[in-house]
Order: sequence, then C-alpha cells, then structure tokens
Amino acid sequence: MNVLPAQCPIILLVHIFLTLTVISTSLAKGLSEEVKQAAYQELEAGLEAFRAKDLKTGIMHYERAYRLSPDNKTLFTVASAYNKLKGVCGKSLNAWERLAMRCQSGCALSDKVKKGYKVAQSKCNVKLSVVTVPHGTDVILNHENYGATPLSVVLPAG
Repeated sequence: MNVLPAQCPIILLVHIFLTLTVISTSLAKGLSEEVKQAAYQELEAGLEAFRAKDLKTGIMHYERAYRLSPDNKTLFTVASAYNKLKGVCGKSLNAWERLAMRCQSGCALSDKVKKGYKVAQSKCNVKLSVVTVPHGTDVILNHENYGATPLSVVLPAG
C-alpha cells in the first residue's frame, strides 16, 4: 500500500530525506541556484499540500519540481499520489509509464514501480465478460471485433 507523507510520520521523515536528496542531486547536475531553489520550493509546497490531504495540489507542485530537476523519487511520489485519486486513470498510468521508462536500466525503485503500475492498471482497466444464448455472437466495441461469445477480455481505461 502506498502511503503519502501526510498519513505517516515515518514516511514524512523519509520524504524529507528524499527532498534533500533531490536538492543534492540538483547540485551534482550543475543546475543554477535559482533552479535548485525553485525546485525545493515546489517540493515544500507539495509536501504542505499532501499534509493537508490535497493530493491534486501536491501533485501539481511535485510535477513542477520534477520538470525543474528530474528525479525518480519525485516522479514516484507523483505516481503514488495519482493512485490515490479517482477519475485520473490516464494521468496515473502515464506517470507510472514515465517512471518505468526512467527505471529501465534497473533503478533502486524498480520493484516498487512495477507494483505501483500493476495497482494503477487494476484500478483503470476493465474486465468485460459477455455471454449470449446461443453462443457465438460477435462482440464489437468501437468498431473493433473482440471475438465471439462467451468472451472475457480486459479493456484499457478510456
């Protein structure tokens, strides 16, 4: 289960450590002082929003921080927060896919990314089962033939 910083003091401490890691990573990348400060401010604003249980605002700030200083941990927080929201399947899957692409060469979050992506898929994809009497009726959705009944198929969100 993904826990956001506002829900657990230990996670909050880990988040603060990760925030400092993002800033130190920014230093190593040679980003300007203004960019580092802006990323830090976005992370702090996002953390405050998460504490207030305002996930959408927290995501917005973390996305801004990520654009300023791309970091897997920041994107992981974004993707995890999307998993907590309803009605944002496309954004949730997109965040996990972006993170999976960044972790292809085996980053430290690889196992958590796979698990989080599966959670997002299970929430977003729909299993459709169709049975007719008599069997053998074609099932066509959006002009695409999915086969004949009885049929069980997983459809992507959207």
